[in-house]
Amino acid sequence: MTSTIQPRFIRYKRLIISLGVIAALVATAGALITFWLPGYAKSQLEIRLSEILQRPVTVASIEIKPRTLELIVLGFRVDEKIDSDKKNAALFSFNKLSVDLSIESLKQRALVLTAITLTDPHFRLVRESKDRLNISDLLEKFGQPADEEKGASDQRGQFSISNIRIEGGRFEFIDRYKKAEHIINEINFGIPVVANFNSAPTDWIEPHFSAKINGAPFSLDGKLRPFAANQEATLAVKLSNIDLSQFDQYADLPKGIHLLSGYFDSDLLLTLT
Repeated sequence: MTSTIQPRFIRYKRLIISLGVIAALVATAGALITFWLPGYAKSQLEIRLSEILQRPVTVASIEIKPRTLELIVLGFRVDEKIDSDKKNAALFSFNKLSVDLSIESLKQRALVLTAITLTDPHFRLVRESKDRLNISDLLEKFGQPADEEKGASDQRGQFSISNIRIEGGRFEFIDRYKKAEHIINEINFGIPVVANFNSAPTDWIEPHFSAKINGAPFSLDGKLRPFAANQEATLAVKLSNIDLSQFDQYADLPKGIHLLSGYFDSDLLLTLT
């Protein structure tokens, strides 16, 4: 009897030790992901992006929540170049980026995001001369065609991104060459899903976009079926009381003709098949 109990006790003891080791490893990994990885990712993101963009990049904080598979980036900012006369101005910034990863990524073997929200993005574009922008160096750098490796696969990675939202966006275009300034603010954008799976939804999705262009309200609402065999779309475009005199300097009017004043409204419905 004793000889039978002893091996069983040894097996239980080994099982308990193994479970304890696994639990300790899981707890350690969770602690590293929660407390160490965000700080490391923050510093690396600032260093790498500053080198790539040749501009100071700062991040207030990064949060990683392993239990909910959520990534949060707070207080992201890309400043103008150090040698710029507006070096304290932000080229691009946002208050918060929230990304929710789905466990379905493992099942589908593809990137599956259940939600992505960008809050208060702000982009400042400056036309410094006739053919020069404050991002001309970046356009030249990233506009070069990438060298394609021989034998590289042409297949694109599969992905599914749901609940895409931009809230409170702002775009500034400062045209020093034309001595003009244009602002698109109160930008709100939402789209239910973007995917390239074979099993992508074939029912209607309803994107939305709204903003103010130099104070004039603009909205775009629609119903799309981009993943169905017969692709269909219905778009409603509404634009109210936009001042055309703010844009006539960019249009080549016939010689001797000048636009003294003018406003444009639109209530347009487009149906595409």
